[in-house]
Amino acid sequence: MTERTQALAALEQGCNFCMEMTGDNMAPKILDGDVVFFAACDHVDSGQIAAVRLDGEILLRRVQWTGELMTLIPFNPAYPPVTYAPQEQAAVEIVGRAVVVRRLFILFHSCNELLLLYDAEYLLRIALSDPLVFHFHVS
Repeated sequence: MTERTQALAALEQGCNFCMEMTGDNMAPKILDGDVVFFAACDHVDSGQIAAVRLDGEILLRRVQWTGELMTLIPFNPAYPPVTYAPQEQAAVEIVGRAVVVRRLFILFHSCNELLLLYDAEYLLRIALSDPLVFHFHVS
């Protein structure tokens, strides 16, 4: 998690963790820089968006079940879906179900303070005085 996502994790009730989206494989619905909040789980229903660990990397994908086959589908049609047979699914670990996506807009950034517009609704001032402690104020 980045400093921003650690500070924001406390804002979404019912969520266990969050991650900042990187790349365009989930565009146009989930964009690079969006923060996705998750409820920890090891299984999702067909059609749900999940955080999936594959080859040591956490990916964000829509999961589609067809019988015993699991397909990981990016929203961006430029990237192909990948289907896993039951014997291949041990390499795929579902770690969470997406609950909410928030878009952040950085309004101001200095070496010791970050001012964000959170989901076009909340103004956050995050003090970066200590890398392990975050003080934020919602205006």
